[in-house]
Amino acid sequence: MALYYNGSQVTYNSNTVYNALSATADTEYPLKQGSYQTGARATITTVLGGSSVTSPIYGSASVTLP
Repeated sequence: MALYYNGSQVTYNSNTVYNALSATADTEYPLKQGSYQTGARATITTVLGGSSVTSPIYGSASVTLP
């Protein structure tokens, strides 16, 4: 997961989880006026009928502090 401030990446955290339904990665950055956006990327590998299938997943959220 990465944190962007006014369009520039300011911090990140990576986390690897096996055999789980969910995962998290926390990061910190000083709070100040501006636009923040998160960017998360995950790769999920499952085994279906004996062969593995890998799917990338992307997500983001944004907030603007006045």
